[in-house]
Amino acid sequence: MVVAISLLVPVWAGQAAETPKPVDIYFFYGDGCPHCATEEQFLDQLKKDFGDRIFIHYYEVWHDRDNAKLLAEVAKLHPIAVAGVPITLIGDQHIIGYQDDATTGQEILGLISQCQAGQIGECPAKNLLNQHDNGSQLAVPAAQGLDKPVLLKIPFVGTKDLSYFSLPLLAVVIGLLDGFNPCAMWVLVFLISLLLGVDSQRRRWLIGGIFIIASGAVYFLFMTAWLQAFLFLGYLWYIRFGIGLFAVLFGIYNLRDYWRTRKIGPVCKVTSSEKRRKIFDRIKGVIMEKNLLLALAGIALLAFSVNIVELACSAGFPAIFTSLLAINNISRWEQYLYILVYVLFFMFDDLIIFVAAMVTLHVTNIGTKYTKYSNLIGGAVILLLGLLLIFKPAWLSFG
Repeated sequence: MVVAISLLVPVWAGQAAETPKPVDIYFFYGDGCPHCATEEQFLDQLKKDFGDRIFIHYYEVWHDRDNAKLLAEVAKLHPIAVAGVPITLIGDQHIIGYQDDATTGQEILGLISQCQAGQIGECPAKNLLNQHDNGSQLAVPAAQGLDKPVLLKIPFVGTKDLSYFSLPLLAVVIGLLDGFNPCAMWVLVFLISLLLGVDSQRRRWLIGGIFIIASGAVYFLFMTAWLQAFLFLGYLWYIRFGIGLFAVLFGIYNLRDYWRTRKIGPVCKVTSSEKRRKIFDRIKGVIMEKNLLLALAGIALLAFSVNIVELACSAGFPAIFTSLLAINNISRWEQYLYILVYVLFFMFDDLIIFVAAMVTLHVTNIGTKYTKYSNLIGGAVILLLGLLLIFKPAWLSFG
């Protein structure tokens, strides 16, 4: 740290420069965010090392409604695409997120050095921020991260630390659970049963493949829309609480649904028998279409319309997952990548069932068997995530 500080003291032609004016650092954080806690410790050490050469302003935005509104206003002036906390403003530059002292910490030191040397401009929102706190250095309670692991012994898996989750793993698990639902399965099974009566093998593969690809595209677009909504609202604590409550209720509903249908098997409640009959007729019309290009266009449109209607069957899964993406400090391309992983595993069971049917020319009932248990497992997972969002949001901040 001494070496780093020495780099910040400019020397002109061997003579000590005038003492630079204090550098203002504006730190937006969430109480309970472990990334924020790590940066706060770094900033506390900077304050000890620099003394009155830096001036740190703290703004908690998860629980303080005024500070959350302030961040929204600052984001327009700077400008900043708010995708979570921490957010650090130094001059006209900003840093979103905090990895560790060796990377993001050094980036902060570099901006302080540039600011002292007059190489970057003043913060565009400085007047607004000064009006908010009258230029005073605000006290900040220590952000509470996780100080010890929470271990759970899982049969056949081993001991896992519940205080650390993996976004890729959640994308795989929740995507698979989401895929095994009766509303997503019955249309595919009916389509396959009709395709098995088509003589042309090429036509069977093309029509079924386009249906699955179009279904995945609809889900991807739907989830990105959820993500945009949560990126706009996700850093407000009451939005996060509402999402958590929704997840708890959705999880309880799934568990209840499993218990009620454990003997007869799962049934899609979203689509009525009349709607199913109309969909059946439309699928038959597409299959019987002589022009292959028209048939492919028809099956793509059918996949879009059917999947939009049936999203209500499992809207809780993508809503919870995209809300987790919104509250974590990851780049935009990573958010879309995790959604893509989710969608791929959401479609995984459909691909297995379709390929198996095309190869064996027989419709398998593997989807029906596993769909029954997806309500049980999925309900438990979503219920757990909802409780964590409400009571332990820091546990869902991924390193």
